[in-house]
Amino acid sequence: MSRLPRFIPRAKAAEILLMGQFIDAEEAYRIGLVNKVVPRNELMTTAMQWANAICEAGLSRLEP
Repeated sequence: MSRLPRFIPRAKAAEILLMGQFIDAEEAYRIGLVNKVVPRNELMTTAMQWANAICEAGLSRLEP
C-alpha cells in the first residue's frame, strides 16, 4: 500500500488510496494527516514561523 496507514487508520488509508480520493485540507486535519490548516495567504508566514521555532529549539529537541 503505502506509508499512509502509519498515520491514519488502515481502513481510511485504503479508502483514500484504492478509490483515488482527493482529500482537502480540512479532511486532512480531521484525520490527523496535518497539524494545522491556515488560509493560503498565511501559508508561507506560518511555515516560516514553524521553521524558525524548530531551528530555535535545536536538533536536541527532535531526538527521541
